[in-house]
Amino acid sequence: LTLNKDWLEIFGLITAGIFLFIFLSTIITLFRSSKVASPKALLGQIGNQKRNRSGKALTTTQYVFAIALIIASGVVFKQFQFMQNKDLGYNPDNLVSIKFFDRVPFTGDMEKFQRQSEEQNRNYEYVRNELEKIPGIKSFSQGDLPLDKTIFTGDWKLENSNFEFSDVKILRMEPSSSETLGLKMIQGRFFSDSIDNDNKNRVVINKAAMEYWGIKSLDGTIISNKMGSRGRPFEVIGIVDDFHFEHLSKKIEPLVIPYIRLVDNDFILSISKDQFKSTMEAVAELFQTTNPNQDFTYSVLKDRINAQYEREKKLSRTFMFFTIIALILSSIGLFTMALYETQKRIKEIGIRKVVGASVGQVVTLLSGNFVKWVLLAFVIASPIAWYAMDKWLANFANQTELNWWIFAAAGVLAVILALLTVIGQSLAAASRNPVHALRHE
Repeated sequence: LTLNKDWLEIFGLITAGIFLFIFLSTIITLFRSSKVASPKALLGQIGNQKRNRSGKALTTTQYVFAIALIIASGVVFKQFQFMQNKDLGYNPDNLVSIKFFDRVPFTGDMEKFQRQSEEQNRNYEYVRNELEKIPGIKSFSQGDLPLDKTIFTGDWKLENSNFEFSDVKILRMEPSSSETLGLKMIQGRFFSDSIDNDNKNRVVINKAAMEYWGIKSLDGTIISNKMGSRGRPFEVIGIVDDFHFEHLSKKIEPLVIPYIRLVDNDFILSISKDQFKSTMEAVAELFQTTNPNQDFTYSVLKDRINAQYEREKKLSRTFMFFTIIALILSSIGLFTMALYETQKRIKEIGIRKVVGASVGQVVTLLSGNFVKWVLLAFVIASPIAWYAMDKWLANFANQTELNWWIFAAAGVLAVILALLTVIGQSLAAASRNPVHALRHE
């Protein structure tokens, strides 16, 4: 499956709905608590069990949603980190893409077109020679960059087999592309300037294509590209190890790499990290020499990669924001329930202290009574969150694991926050002089 925009919209609506529910339920809880008469509460005359049960159910439901959001935030953030740190199969560091030349337009004047093309070819050779002289450039090539939306497809098939033509991705490269990107060969060889040129029908394929066509050996391996009703044969000279040339939500698909060198292809430069600024200044000067009336622009592959995952980054931030708000509102609901419960049990606390209960024992009794509802919320929220996040992760061909410790951490965090919320009320009630609670009896 691929990442579906609808899933993100659905998650946004669900999150907004959860936030609205917790907010409204907190307002209701506060309103309900404000109607408790303190004198009656001190005398232990609050006996509305139905109201008491509804308050506990409401607070527990709030925590169900809050814990589910904590788990969802953890999973989304973990998936985002996984995509950012995953080995892509090539080295994206300090790779920049620059378009030096546009294709010469044909306006109907053949003589003018030929003159402009010859001038562009001279400038093209000049640029390639000058790029080799710039010290900060480790290597350069021309072609398509991974994660580029310009990657196109073609109809390919394995000759002398039962395979039919199928849609296969194409990534144009040249001999130096392997060094520039840091690709790894597992069989055969990559293109070579001394042996190959872009007019010969030779291609390199990736490991996924080798497995798709069931290729065991490169000896005599031929694939064809569909051109109308005829297939154009290409010799497979090498197999490159799989690398991610598309979004990580997609699995690595079969890929054909032809040797295509065109003047208007983007230049891909691998630049030394410690010489990046000075090197780009030299490249900009070279660009202005051949394009005096144009602005110098370039793109960094690392930025393209980060832009690919901007949606997941925003989703992670959104979940974290709503999780924090949900925890605050749930804590307010628990606080009001703690206030309600401690007021109702003030005489019981007084009696326990008279018969010898310590402050610590009373605090443990009261706090444990509140924490058990949070634990119940955790038990309910965990399978709901697991199901939802398992479905969401299914949108990624490359996904992080749904680890148990995310759920455990969410439960521990919820319990700690619950204890911090009610401990003040419990301690105040346990520290009160028992005579004040019993003298009205």
